[in-house]
Amino acid sequence: MPGFFEALDNFKKEKPKKHFVTVEGQTVEVSLEKKLEIIKAGIGAWNIQKVSDGIVFVKKPVVPKEQRQTELTQSEKGTTFYEHNPFWPMGRDSKGYTWQIK
Repeated sequence: MPGFFEALDNFKKEKPKKHFVTVEGQTVEVSLEKKLEIIKAGIGAWNIQKVSDGIVFVKKPVVPKEQRQTELTQSEKGTTFYEHNPFWPMGRDSKGYTWQIK
């Protein structure tokens, strides 16, 4: 196999793949780990801050949604319960109870 090792030495080396992320309309080159982190959290969850060294990605603060619980209230038409026990529904009738969010 003459010339095999010479051809192998002259073989073009593959360039490392560049990864780009577009946040707030700006396309920035990042590492693979940073790109995966940004995609996992969602591109809309990030802001770009410019510092003297370059660009830094800052995650937006997460605002928790207000948790609202339902309450059992009496209404004109709703479920009736056996001995007022909500774990034993009897059927639907007038002056019954319904679950409502206040």
